[in-house]
Amino acid sequence: MTLVSAIARHRKTVASAVVIAVLAAIPVSFALLHQGFPETDVQLDAKDVWVTNGHALLGGRLNRQIEELNGAVSGQANDLDIVQNGESVFLVESAEGRLSRVDPAYTNLVEPATIPKGSKVVLGGTTLAILSPGGSLWAVNVVNGLTFDPESPPAAKLGSGALAVVTSAGVVLATSVTHQQLVRVDAPGAPATTHPFSVPRDGQLAAAGDRAVLLDASKHRLLRDDGSSVNLPASVTGDAQLQQSGADGDEVAIATDSGVVAVSSNGSTRTISADLARPVTSSHSGGRQHLSGPAACG
Repeated sequence: MTLVSAIARHRKTVASAVVIAVLAAIPVSFALLHQGFPETDVQLDAKDVWVTNGHALLGGRLNRQIEELNGAVSGQANDLDIVQNGESVFLVESAEGRLSRVDPAYTNLVEPATIPKGSKVVLGGTTLAILSPGGSLWAVNVVNGLTFDPESPPAAKLGSGALAVVTSAGVVLATSVTHQQLVRVDAPGAPATTHPFSVPRDGQLAAAGDRAVLLDASKHRLLRDDGSSVNLPASVTGDAQLQQSGADGDEVAIATDSGVVAVSSNGSTRTISADLARPVTSSHSGGRQHLSGPAACG
């Protein structure tokens, strides 16, 4: 009986262990086999674009996701403009010589600064380029706030008719008609470097990646910072518009009255027709482009 009792107790122990093992394995197996529950991944990145209304003396924040204005700041002159790079937004009142940062959290103007009247202001990365009508060029780092003194020494003196742009990495590229030079300022505070460059008086400058390109529409050509040039189709006339500066350096776009001419980095060109019923004409006033024609609606 003692042996039988021992065997019985042993069988009960083994059975209990097996049951416990099976019960323990059930949630593990469930966890391995279950596909989980769907969960909404909410994207909180803002998709805001700042626009201006000169007649109302306002700069407005347009939420592109809902296509509505959800904030505004007030300027003091109808020539106001906005320069923006992501969350960095600045209100420019060039004729009045005013520059302010827009605080997107409270939709108000902060860090006001005085700039030479009539200056052009361009933003790229965390670098703000300020170019006076006389050709004085400043490069300002705005990562920790806007601080600018128009009496401070400029990075370069380019003379009248100068142009300046800023790459997405914050490098300032500029041209001087007076000195026939291409100027580069790698970062605010860095010395300007120059090299000879044939600069037309009515050229248009843009940054394609980290390279400077200059449109000489009157001669149907695109000049590049290495000294080379690309001959453009006859459709590129004086009304043609060079693209805005961008991070893509593989292709440069030029808008004409009937479509777009794309110039690749190897110098080849292709024309993309806009299929318009009638061409779009453009005129310029105060540095702004005014369109008339079918594409100007809205």
